[in-house]
Amino acid sequence: MFTSSLTVPAGRRRGMAVAGAAAVIAGLGLSGLAAAPAPAAAAAAAGCHPYRLTDLGSLGGLYTFALGLNDRGDVAGASDTSNGETHAFLWRHGKMTELSAPGSSFSSALAVNSKDEVAGFAYLPGTRIGQAVLWRHGKMIRLGTLGGQSSVARAINDRGQVVGDSDLASGESHGFLWQRGKMTDLGVLSANDINNAGDIVGAASVPGGIAGYRWHHGKIAYLPQLPPAFSGEALYISHNGLIAGDSVAPPSFNNVAVVWRHGKLISLGTLSGAGFSEPRGINDRGQVIGFSGADNFLWQHGTLTSLASCGITADSMVDRINDRGQIAGAVPGPGHNGFHAALWQ
Repeated sequence: MFTSSLTVPAGRRRGMAVAGAAAVIAGLGLSGLAAAPAPAAAAAAAGCHPYRLTDLGSLGGLYTFALGLNDRGDVAGASDTSNGETHAFLWRHGKMTELSAPGSSFSSALAVNSKDEVAGFAYLPGTRIGQAVLWRHGKMIRLGTLGGQSSVARAINDRGQVVGDSDLASGESHGFLWQRGKMTDLGVLSANDINNAGDIVGAASVPGGIAGYRWHHGKIAYLPQLPPAFSGEALYISHNGLIAGDSVAPPSFNNVAVVWRHGKLISLGTLSGAGFSEPRGINDRGQVIGFSGADNFLWQHGTLTSLASCGITADSMVDRINDRGQIAGAVPGPGHNGFHAALWQ
């Protein structure tokens, strides 16, 4: 069952909770906050430009988080409200707008396409049961389930195709594709992302473990894992087909961020002193963001760099990157009191 509350999770691992993101984080609605950029020389030495932070505000509550980002710089997410509920929002042109979810005390937007169609979930009225929804022209459409109680929509492309996960009547959870008003069971463990070509990525059961996959025109291709193969998951796919995910292998059994490019596996490694890494997004330029240990990273041109060198502090959480190189995420509020959604550019 998908249930959640808007708090900072104990870990930063992307989970199966409805918010569907490692960073269920948020912010104080303090206007005008901006992080001082890293010195240009330091950023240049690190192979990045000095990012500047824009505070996205809130819907009146202490916590806000950003989980979706399109290539125009529009941000989708969720915010606490002044009455203690949590509601989905879309931020564009400098303004945060609440997305209506009639009767629901908790809703979250997880993805937004270039047409500002937004995918996510909302509690059923009077319950703590979340189901997948789509906001189109500001109106919420419930997408249903695969026979169970709960579902969550994780991604949407410019065709309006939506992917996510749903409970089955048996209690299992499968990935789904929703299009033209119909939800289809993909027969896999999860469906995490979809690009404009309609390619889907996620995780599927294979003999001996779990593997990432790419679903293309109804056919599944399993992705190679770090040897010896044990477990892995494909989390994000760019519009030109680059895939980011993670792979787990003995003896450490720690997650290591990986990229699949033209079917070839590339390990991104970890930041110095960190035992693991995990991606949080990939764009058409091949840039990958994520976290490793207690810090955030940018991977580009084969190099893993701490984003602290680029003006994004280690106590921030990065969550999406678009083709313009903008990054959505969250930063602690003053005195580490709450979190607020942020956009770096």
